[in-house]
Amino acid sequence: MIKGGTSLAAPAWAALVAIVNQGRALSGQPVLDGLTTASGLYKLASTAYATSFHDITTGFNGFSAGAGYDLVTGLGSPIAPAIASGLNTYWLAHTPLVTNATTLNNAQTTTGLVLTPNPLDYGKVTHFQITSIAGGTLYQANGVTPIANGDFITISQGAAGLKFTPGAGSVDTGSFKVQASLAGNASGLGGALATATITPNIHAPVVTNAGTIMNVQTTSGLVITPAPQDVGIVQSYWITNITGGTLYLADGVTPIASGSYITVAQGAAGLKFTPVLDSLNDGSITVRASETAGAPGIGLATVTASINVVLLGDINNDEFVDNFDIAQFELALADPVAFLAQDPARTDYALRGDINRDGYFDNFDIAGFEALMASSAASPSTSSTKPVESTAVISDPPDAEPSSANWSTTVSSPQEITTAGLFARQCLRSQRTGR
Repeated sequence: MIKGGTSLAAPAWAALVAIVNQGRALSGQPVLDGLTTASGLYKLASTAYATSFHDITTGFNGFSAGAGYDLVTGLGSPIAPAIASGLNTYWLAHTPLVTNATTLNNAQTTTGLVLTPNPLDYGKVTHFQITSIAGGTLYQANGVTPIANGDFITISQGAAGLKFTPGAGSVDTGSFKVQASLAGNASGLGGALATATITPNIHAPVVTNAGTIMNVQTTSGLVITPAPQDVGIVQSYWITNITGGTLYLADGVTPIASGSYITVAQGAAGLKFTPVLDSLNDGSITVRASETAGAPGIGLATVTASINVVLLGDINNDEFVDNFDIAQFELALADPVAFLAQDPARTDYALRGDINRDGYFDNFDIAGFEALMASSAASPSTSSTKPVESTAVISDPPDAEPSSANWSTTVSSPQEITTAGLFARQCLRSQRTGR
């Protein structure tokens, strides 16, 4: 009777596997690792046990030996030529590679979710099995053909990238698992499962820009609303990068510091912005939406709102009220239609004639033109001193945008003429030569 133990079995098995790996290397195949070797042995035991192993059926070490696998002798002893031949062609797939993805709320992914075999498995793996799909629906690369739990896809379909559509209105992370297969069925499965995650994101919010006169707080604009896809999800906004002045809540008094969070209701009410004193530098703010109250959340996309700060009556925004602007005022009074129609592509005329930048060319602006014309006989100074503009609130209630047919020089209140005239005279007498 031949006897032996681990002192003999271990080096014998190591030598046998070394011979197998030598043959695999000579034939251009990757060498066996521990997992693949063990899997291959059990595969041979299940398909060709009688020709691959000597079955040891007697013996006792607290457990009794028997036919086939047992706790005393395991699979038995190897029939070396059969084991070498079987392992020489055997392969067990390894864990595949998969890229993660991000997507916006209620939007299908556009990148990521690319599946590729493990580098050790190139030329071996033919399919992937998809399981444990959570948080949405998985599709092939066309974004239309669905993939169900348990489905097998080819490696070319995996390499083309998959698409994932989150559940409607959901901001939960989606995921699915992938396992490589040497065939298009469960018989070829091997290796650990890889997990792909799909991180949701919410859109950049919508913010209206604003405009104001030097040293005057904005009266409109800076209204923040969620993107249409995120209504009901967004709970707060993160305000950062405030430049060119001070930002306030809608009351115009409560300041908002950079890095602060405001509620959706506060954003919808509109914010106020006061430029730096005596500065014509434009201001700006950056806004990011969050699905949580007062915390960063998953929103990554930002939007920047600009605040255009202008000199009253400076139509072409060159920081002077000069002969060009006077000529434009004269044209506006004589022929409003021609005034507004000239050079429509010129961005520096975007607010031509709208002295108080409220989005209308109306009675207030016409009154300002008349007041400015009345004072234009005075020779403007060439002093570089900054104009000291009035900070009085202009009484100019919102009105419907007038058509050229009903524009007139009628003024709704004396205060409009007084304030506009004051600003116009100050601008003429104290032109600026630089910011």
